[in-house]
Amino acid sequence: MSSKEMEMWLSSDEINVGAEEDVFKIILAWIDHDRYKRQKYFAELFGHVRVVFVSRDFLPSDILKSDLVKDNECCLNRVVDAINLIDSQNYGNLSIAPRKSLETSVMVVISSVTRNNSCKQNGQPILCYFPGEGRWCKLGEMPRQYPKKGGLIFRRGKLHSLQHRSLDTLGFASYDLYSYSVSVSGLPDICIDFAMVLEEIFVVNDDEIYALVCGRRDVDYRVRRDVRSEERRKCIYSIIKYKQDSNSWEDVTSLDHLPDARYNVCIVAKDDFVYFIGGKEWIVAETGVYEKLTLCTDVYRYNISRNQWDRVADILRPKMDLSGAACNGRIFITGKVELGMHETSM
Repeated sequence: MSSKEMEMWLSSDEINVGAEEDVFKIILAWIDHDRYKRQKYFAELFGHVRVVFVSRDFLPSDILKSDLVKDNECCLNRVVDAINLIDSQNYGNLSIAPRKSLETSVMVVISSVTRNNSCKQNGQPILCYFPGEGRWCKLGEMPRQYPKKGGLIFRRGKLHSLQHRSLDTLGFASYDLYSYSVSVSGLPDICIDFAMVLEEIFVVNDDEIYALVCGRRDVDYRVRRDVRSEERRKCIYSIIKYKQDSNSWEDVTSLDHLPDARYNVCIVAKDDFVYFIGGKEWIVAETGVYEKLTLCTDVYRYNISRNQWDRVADILRPKMDLSGAACNGRIFITGKVELGMHETSM
């Protein structure tokens, strides 16, 4: 391969390597094939090694000891800077992503209950699940002063806990999964319309903030919060989008598919699709009295870019208090059933 072909190949996200240090080894092998002619291209090719994803041990033990690195000040500085960044608390704020073959899909879960209920004294455990390996690990704890009051959102690779500053203002606390510390989220406080009942906030395409709301201005706010109220049935579900420039919301679509008595719907966003899964619903007798609570299994999917609704396969069995996440081309949901906690994928 020519140096240009090598450069084009090394810069690709799609090359299949077992680790980023393999890219460095490939460069050395290519140069050693004709070292006299090719070593002049080393610095140019080495610029495509994503050194911040190279093993921390490999950087000083192999790369820093290479004559080709030591003889080039620019290359040497890149390695030293990478080591300093990995050792710092800013390692989570990277401007470059790993190659596709090195990405690992994970789901982060905030647990609100433990066996000894220790989260009352400490914080809520933050757990990480690897669906490709079927294993769990504990990342840390959400500090007690930042409880999960209004849900969690993932935006631009960061975990944010939704906080109600007041009845009409939402704020966020950002949890750094690398340094296990709470920091300023970088998101502004969000104003909400007092005429709306906020059901849930979710993020689409890792950046755009949306909300599911139930609202009707001629129905009292306190009445709309009572899911068993007959007046609640007059409310209308809709999706609204947050506009950061003006700190305001705009209407996107109404949810004619969901009955007005439905609540606790699980929302999962993936790319341009938003899934509305299950929920609870009060069955109303002919007398107008709520007489039975039903757990729903139906699933609707909304395509934001096309403004199109579809009904997709139902979940296999009803569950209470559903939560969900999209990972590895699947939607994982978890919820309570009669015999404890079960996890289902569809």
